[in-house]
Amino acid sequence: MTVRGFATAHGRTVERGHLDGFSPAVVLEAERQLADVLVGAAAERLLDGAQDVSDGGLPQALVECVLRYGTGARVVLSFDLDPFEALSSDSAAAVVAVRARAELRVRELCEATGVPYTAIGTTGGDALHVGDLFDVRLDELRAVHEATLPVAFER
Repeated sequence: MTVRGFATAHGRTVERGHLDGFSPAVVLEAERQLADVLVGAAAERLLDGAQDVSDGGLPQALVECVLRYGTGARVVLSFDLDPFEALSSDSAAAVVAVRARAELRVRELCEATGVPYTAIGTTGGDALHVGDLFDVRLDELRAVHEATLPVAFER
């Protein structure tokens, strides 16, 4: 994440409400710290799933998670970013499904390595709900997701 310029999945930044600029340099230390947390959490069997946000930002990571595991999610964007910026970020970050009663330990791993932790929602149900921005049933989401490439190559 850059300061006030938020990297998007397409290498542009959000500045004063419009897209501009170049993609920020990858911060290898932040990537290493995130990897350390994920490896540690996996070794301790604290997670039910994990997805990086580097390819398409948070929306794509959420779609990939709910479709892979066949379980919906309810996401609340409660941090101090506008929804466009929050959904467009692709900095060193991951979406994880933390096992029941493991959240405290995952938070400890994050704190020990300097990785920020933000709880953004819960899993369950048959739809992806993202705040008051959108609700999509998993069957509809899967149909659109799986049809994208075949439709593109039929042209």
